[in-house]
Amino acid sequence: MLFSCRGIVFRNQKYKDSSVLLDIYTDTHGLLTFIAHGVRKAKARTSPSSVQLMSIVELSGYYKPGRSIQNVKEIKPHYVYKALPFDVLKSAVGTFITEVSRKCIKEESANEELFSFLSDMFKQLDELEEGLSVFHLNFLVELGHYLGILPHLELSTVQEGYLDMLDGVLVDLPPFHGNYLDAADSKLFQRGLGGVPHGEWSATQRRAFIQLMLRYYSIHIPNMGKINSHVILETILT
Repeated sequence: MLFSCRGIVFRNQKYKDSSVLLDIYTDTHGLLTFIAHGVRKAKARTSPSSVQLMSIVELSGYYKPGRSIQNVKEIKPHYVYKALPFDVLKSAVGTFITEVSRKCIKEESANEELFSFLSDMFKQLDELEEGLSVFHLNFLVELGHYLGILPHLELSTVQEGYLDMLDGVLVDLPPFHGNYLDAADSKLFQRGLGGVPHGEWSATQRRAFIQLMLRYYSIHIPNMGKINSHVILETILT
């Protein structure tokens, strides 16, 4: 079946002499893997730069349900970045956003609201003038909302205490299963869920919050695996 869609490139991998394999999150079919033939040839119709990591593209291709790799017929930029690929700091933040998204979104199913959120995030990052040090932190909070995994603190029977990371509520005693935050971390986690303001948190607080969020994600996203890009990100944003 021939189809057209918009997509965000989550992964770009060389394949054979001149082709590339692309993991693309599409607005019509969710996450798909495509093969783009001849992209790396000298006179290719598709520029390799247009299918790099984080590219927002328009594409047409042939979709066969159940097939592991789909074929691209045509692919071209939908949004051309002004700064993101050329700014080391923005590129590092974008790489983190891409890695988290790719490990959290695995299904072949359309979610136009989530797709719009992600494409808007990359556009905002491209145009961002201040607040870069907290952009990825607020992204994690907002993505958690779209994925439906944020804790239900309004159901808590206490106002302060230990955050039960399995049930997503505050409790007055540490739960036996061990997946909880102590009082200090629980307080920081709660603050961050309300949005991390630019210029008000120390580098230590930001590093602690991202670790807590990634731990929470790993509990609620099956087979998420380890996120690696935040280590470099924390270093260059300090």
